[in-house]
Amino acid sequence: MSRRDTRAVVLLLVLMTITAPVAAVQGGGAAPAGAPDRRVLGYFVTYAPTSWASLEAQAHLIDLVAVRWVTIDACGRLTSSDDQTLKQFARSRGIKVLPSLGTFSGWLNHRLLTDDETSARALAEIVDYVVGEGHDGLDLDLEGVRPEDRAAYTAFVARLGAALRERGKLLTLAVPAKTADATTGWAAPPARPP
Repeated sequence: MSRRDTRAVVLLLVLMTITAPVAAVQGGGAAPAGAPDRRVLGYFVTYAPTSWASLEAQAHLIDLVAVRWVTIDACGRLTSSDDQTLKQFARSRGIKVLPSLGTFSGWLNHRLLTDDETSARALAEIVDYVVGEGHDGLDLDLEGVRPEDRAAYTAFVARLGAALRERGKLLTLAVPAKTADATTGWAAPPARPP
């Protein structure tokens, strides 16, 4: 496949991802009885110059925006670079702001999820940050969680969700679709040297 074809496929996937929720919102009509309350969550990334224009253009369709500006270290300590302009813009349009805490390391995730001291510190720092900054909640995006850490991930999410809900805050999760315990590809831990 040529580079041009690859770009076209990526663009098509992005458009399909964006338009599917929008089509559901624009479809109108009441949701079926017993159907969950539907909300549209958009992701804002600081490294893409088009993210701001997209947020402005789609603001009327978005209920929540997850913003990639929080990181965590192997000791469970957070760092953030909140964008006050974005927070004001979103709130002025009734959009809830959820900072997105992302990791890209199976090793880091393992430590955050399985080391009791690190896990407790991470949970406390996350809750203190969300409450202290007045955010509506948090989007948790741990990428490359190892299959053997499934129970620890579930327990961490349960504790974090309970702690945030006690304070009236939301927790959303960015998770890959699971078809198997992957050892290669996007959902797998990073490759290790031999």
